[in-house]
Amino acid sequence: RHTAKLMKKVYICVNVVPRMHFKKLIFVLAVLALGTFSSRAQDADYNFRARFDAAKQLYLQGMYASAESEFEKLADEVKDKHTLFYSEILANKVMCAIAIGRDNVEGLVYDFETRFPNDPQLAMVKFYMATHQFDQAEYEKARTSFAGINEKNLYRTVKNEYAFKYAYCNMRVGNMQDALGGFSQVMDAELNQYSYPATYYTAYIYYLNKDFSDAFSYFTKARRDSRFTDMSDYYATECKFMMSDWNYVIERGIAVYDKLTATWPA
Repeated sequence: RHTAKLMKKVYICVNVVPRMHFKKLIFVLAVLALGTFSSRAQDADYNFRARFDAAKQLYLQGMYASAESEFEKLADEVKDKHTLFYSEILANKVMCAIAIGRDNVEGLVYDFETRFPNDPQLAMVKFYMATHQFDQAEYEKARTSFAGINEKNLYRTVKNEYAFKYAYCNMRVGNMQDALGGFSQVMDAELNQYSYPATYYTAYIYYLNKDFSDAFSYFTKARRDSRFTDMSDYYATECKFMMSDWNYVIERGIAVYDKLTATWPA
């Protein structure tokens, strides 16, 4: 198709401008050929990007193995291995491997970071690695992975999740002050799915630290979320007991006890 168009342009040049100097004619032909080459290159780039977008959609739909295969094909076909587009392909391939749960994911993340230490996608690669470790209850590993993330390069949609899970890991390994700082960051943000979990665990840390007044305050806030209502009511009553507020304990204690025994019978 492109060759036919080029020959048509050549015919016009030769017949319409018969007296044109030969060197000028060669120059015109070269420009036309360059335009044809550029057009082909643009078509190739468009098709390559379209394939990348299709692979990304497979990933977003949870078809991780298929997406991984497509990203691997794209990576093999890229000629210039020093472009941001190539590293973006590899980043998505590694994220697929993490989602699948490949045995060598930690090595893949390490290799990607070694090759592309300044790549903007590195933060998301390490985030998904840390989240995978978090889901496996490997809190010390996850905490180390979260600590190595450049938060500025994270997608805005995952920043609250990052802050909460990083704080939770700190809590599980005994870094209570760091945990409180992370939970506070989540609570200070606009209401999100991690707001009440952060509130509950903030209360729990204060409870462990025997700061029963602050613990009570946060437990009464956390109870607004039905996931934490029963346990928050229980610990709030415990706090009042430790504060010698006998009227509160008498007034609320029996109801809390009845609710807990009904929910979790002996």
